[in-house]
Parts: sequence; C-alpha cells; structure tokens
Amino acid sequence: VSIPQSFIEREQMRIGVTGSSGFLGSHLIKALRQLPGAEVTSLKRNSSESFPETAALRSFVRDLDIIYHIAGVNRGTDEEILIGNIKSTFNLIEAIKKFGKPSPRIIFASSSQVYKQVTTPGKLINESYKAEPTTLFGVAKKTAEDLIRLSGFEYVIMRISNIYGPGCFPNYNSVIATFCHRSVNGECLKIDGNGHQKRDFIYIEDTIQAMILAGIQRG
Repeated sequence: VSIPQSFIEREQMRIGVTGSSGFLGSHLIKALRQLPGAEVTSLKRNSSESFPETAALRSFVRDLDIIYHIAGVNRGTDEEILIGNIKSTFNLIEAIKKFGKPSPRIIFASSSQVYKQVTTPGKLINESYKAEPTTLFGVAKKTAEDLIRLSGFEYVIMRISNIYGPGCFPNYNSVIATFCHRSVNGECLKIDGNGHQKRDFIYIEDTIQAMILAGIQRG
C-alpha cells in the first residue's frame, strides 16, 4: 500500500476496524498495521452475535481517531440482515457519542446495491444515480448510510461494487473466484441470464488503497 507523506509525518493515530474477520476487513486490517505510527484495533464478536453490545463497543471506540465500519450481514433472515446492518450501525454511533472522541472520522463500507436496479440493457450507472435499493440488503445499507450522515461525525461512505482477490470464496462472494475454481476443476463457466450483463469489478488491493486514503487524507 502506498503511504502519503502527510501520514508519515503525522503523530500516532488510533484506528479501529469492525468486521475485521471478513474478506475485506482482514485485508484492510493487515494493511493498516503496516502504516507507521498507526495503532490498530479490531472489534471482536462471538459467533452467536451479529454485532457486539455496549460493553465491547465502549472499549473499542475509546480514543479512536478513525473508524472503519466494515461489519455487516448480507445473508440470513430478513431480521438478521436488518439487525446486522442497521442496528449495528446505530449501536456503533451511540457508543462513539457516549464513550469515543468528539470528532472521529467514520469510513463506511456500503454497497452498490443501494442504487436503483437498472432494467435498460447496456445502461451504466455512476455515483449520482438514484439511491433507490430494490433488495433488503440494499435498503439496510442505505439506512445505515443515513444514520452515519445524521450522526454529526466526519464520514466517508464508499459504495463498493464487486471485490475480488486472494481470500474471496467461490460460490459465495465472488463470481471471479467461482469462475477460477470451476476452470481449475474443468467445470463449465455458468452465466445466469443472457450473458449481456455488465458488472463493475475492483481488485482487493485497489479497494484497500482507496479506503486507507479515505481515512487519512483530508479534503
């Protein structure tokens, strides 16, 4: 990861990461720990929890300058998806207000699913496209975005598309990993629909670079 000179010259900074055990979070926390002067902590949860409650949050948010909110739920029951994205974000914000620094910066890993579904063949979208999600996960992410906007904290919302790279799982979170897995095993590459779909893919290292810059650069 390329490190801006402005960060190298800065005093020690405390950085926290939620969702550090997932694909994106594990890559992020590994890169953050290579930054000079960065003290990095992660928010742990038990396997039975969708998101830690007040006691763990209180300890986690204390004295943090930057918070990367990566934790979320994209599979499960409707209730699990709502709690794992909306309630978890609300709880994090409330913990920061009560126990954290007065002006941390929050970097939120949102999703391209917050955008209105495109039905016109060949039509592309950008960041200014309507945020009208058509899936429950998209609604949950959009609501979490709004909670962060209303928090009063400095924030950067990153609507990330399809990430691929080392550590992503076939038949789970990456069509590229699935294609690679099928190819290596001599299986056909199955494409749903008519094959005319267009997707935006981003490599994990490029994603991490962007997230680190979003956290440490101002303006």
